[in-house]
Amino acid sequence: MNAMTETAKWIPIGELSRLTGISTHTLRIWEKRYGTPQAHRLPSGHRRYPRDEVPRLRAVAQALDSGFRAGRVVGASLEELQALLGVGPGKSSRGAPVAKGGSAKEATQAVMVENWIHAVHCYDEALLTQSLHEEWGRHGPLGFILDYASPFLKRLGQGWAMGELTVSQEHFASERLSDFLAGKWRTLNDRKEGPAVVLTTLPGETHRLGLLMCAVITSLTRFKVLYLGADTPLSDVLDAVRRSEARMVAVSVSSWMARGEVEAALMELRKGLAKDVELVAGGAGAPDGLPGIHCFSQFREYFDWLSAKPTAS
Repeated sequence: MNAMTETAKWIPIGELSRLTGISTHTLRIWEKRYGTPQAHRLPSGHRRYPRDEVPRLRAVAQALDSGFRAGRVVGASLEELQALLGVGPGKSSRGAPVAKGGSAKEATQAVMVENWIHAVHCYDEALLTQSLHEEWGRHGPLGFILDYASPFLKRLGQGWAMGELTVSQEHFASERLSDFLAGKWRTLNDRKEGPAVVLTTLPGETHRLGLLMCAVITSLTRFKVLYLGADTPLSDVLDAVRRSEARMVAVSVSSWMARGEVEAALMELRKGLAKDVELVAGGAGAPDGLPGIHCFSQFREYFDWLSAKPTAS
């Protein structure tokens, strides 16, 4: 078991290239010229590279896209890259060069996300929690969701799909972010008097991070969140709407659910709601073009739409 765990820490150069987006040719040149990433020879004789180099090399790629020279960043640690791009504890984004086809802001956001991924690799709950609180305080709830939490969630999915992150690491990160967001939206929602918005997912949908981010966004408007959580039967959603006299239902849909199943459930929900109750669907799996249903692919669009709505009956 220990031998298998040890072997899993090392990956071939092709996988390192796939996980970082850096070509194998470039990785070999960097190893020869800068001594990193440094290969390790297994007892079998095969050359392998440390899996935990992935977050740092992704940050290196972001720094290069931002205009820094390879000689300055290829051998830098993740912490040094954060300082260089102006992210991390006590840092701001000022002074980072503008990237070709991007911006200094995008580069600093990407490096911060890689910092969180590094914490996930190490199961460093204290580092991840501290950094989440710092970025929330630095950028505010809306900026945190749009520029950090959403990209982090996407990066987690990519890392799991590509085999960079284990199931336990993905669960660790999801639970920590879920706990953080749950506490934040409940504080924002406390003692609000606006019209209720019922937040839920469809039956069979167990992913709740998108729903929690939606709760934060909704809590920033004049509306009050009525949070039902994930995997809620449609009959219970309709009962909650009637009893709370909610004006709206917002459903979070991940990409994991089958499109036909999602469309059928949303149309059934729409049919059961009163005509004056609006139905909103958002997320990577939300279908567009369904009659009587507002669909949003971005949290910014949902926030702007909800903020512009009158709350008076």
